[in-house]
Amino acid sequence: MRDITGTHWGPGEGQSAAIGGWLKFISSTYSDMSKYCDSVLQMQKYFEWCGLTVGYCLAKAGVRPVFASIDNEKGDFLWALAWLDWGEAVQTPEPGDVVVFDWGHGAQHVTLFDSDAGGGYWFCRGGNQSREVKVSKFPTSNVKGIRRVAAAAATGGGGGAAAQPAVVPGAAGASSFVGAGAPLTEAGLAAAAQKLGANLASIWAITFTETDPPYGGFYNDKRPQILFERHIFSKLTKGRFDAGYPDISNPVPGGYGAGGANQYDRLSRAMSLDESAALQSASWGIGQVLGENFSEAGFPSPQAMVAQAFASEDQQILAVANEIIADKAADALANQRWADFARIYNGPNFADSNYDVRLGSWYERFHSGALPDIRTRTAQIYLMYLGFDPSEIDGSWGKRTQSAMNDYQAKKGLPNTSNLDDATLAAIVADGNAVKGATLSAKPQSPGAGQAADGGRAAAGGQLASGGRTGPGGGPTGGLTGPGGPGGPGGP
Repeated sequence: MRDITGTHWGPGEGQSAAIGGWLKFISSTYSDMSKYCDSVLQMQKYFEWCGLTVGYCLAKAGVRPVFASIDNEKGDFLWALAWLDWGEAVQTPEPGDVVVFDWGHGAQHVTLFDSDAGGGYWFCRGGNQSREVKVSKFPTSNVKGIRRVAAAAATGGGGGAAAQPAVVPGAAGASSFVGAGAPLTEAGLAAAAQKLGANLASIWAITFTETDPPYGGFYNDKRPQILFERHIFSKLTKGRFDAGYPDISNPVPGGYGAGGANQYDRLSRAMSLDESAALQSASWGIGQVLGENFSEAGFPSPQAMVAQAFASEDQQILAVANEIIADKAADALANQRWADFARIYNGPNFADSNYDVRLGSWYERFHSGALPDIRTRTAQIYLMYLGFDPSEIDGSWGKRTQSAMNDYQAKKGLPNTSNLDDATLAAIVADGNAVKGATLSAKPQSPGAGQAADGGRAAAGGQLASGGRTGPGGGPTGGLTGPGGPGGPGGP
């Protein structure tokens, strides 16, 4: 919502092109809402637009707004009270949750929670707040309900199979995320490239620079690649857990330990202390977008961002594109100004890890040679889920990928082939989609448990964190910053 903050529209000002654009976006994204959106556009007059603002922000994040039907407009997103039937009811709001206020006498307002203002007031960011998109202070005594996204509208992947919902409600409002693991599609990759005005080689360069081998956005258990940053968690929680849990809350970066499951163990323990801060303290998926930057990545809450990261690589790459645009780094990417791009996207210490050099090296590889093949890559990622080892998720057909495919064919009683035929791919995708993904939820622990010595990241490929990627303003936050890239340690 930050990118539309300041949008103004009031009675007597005629039609608003910006707000009309929001309706058109929802209409183009959700075909069943198109007639409703068109009817609103044709009204030619002012209307209360707080519900539209919330609906637009959610739609931009890939989350479906509330919508009953065109024949039941009071159940649709323009109506504040309709939002009480959306998502999951919670008692305590987190940033990005939908809040409905009731002023009495038939007047209501819907907005997004930002923070606790104290004294019985909340700061909320929304539209039509004094006719503007901005943060305003509202009394908690008028809260009618709080709603949170309950399940991601996951992007399908791999032969058109739909991914399963990535987040389910947990006890006492806590979230539990389930790995869906849908791989990158041609459509998802093209959408990100078009959004950024960049060529495909540039997009692939980011994904290979940011992820550990085998270079996919997911681990073999269908959970996104992550790195948990204890210093971010300490900052967001104002150090209140530093004394009891120094391994996961510490103002000093480091103490990463092993990658993979260990990072999820650290994250789940932090979630038991403060879920929102914990989710914001990890970097996620194929572009390692820091959870703290959920708004810049186009999501109404860290929970919504993580749900989509668990759902598909298409959503992960969309988050990357949104953040790059929000950080004003798209022009540097499109024109291959790697140092400029690295300074914004990775942080002021980018040169310590040769981040710009590695980006440029990957770019030259893809620009002058073959791009990763999505069809091959789809087979590789599903073979990985099924326990067969293609070595890398690189979209390149080689001996290891063929061997993994042939092992799968032998197990399934399929003909042994030297190439990926349609029947084998369909079987791999179907079986891969049937694999149940691992979960993420809070894991309580005793204070002091699991403390680890400070140190760099012990991840696949020998990559160590050393001043990772940043959000706006700079500072280490969790991109992959160790050696690697084509021809180097950790590279192909």
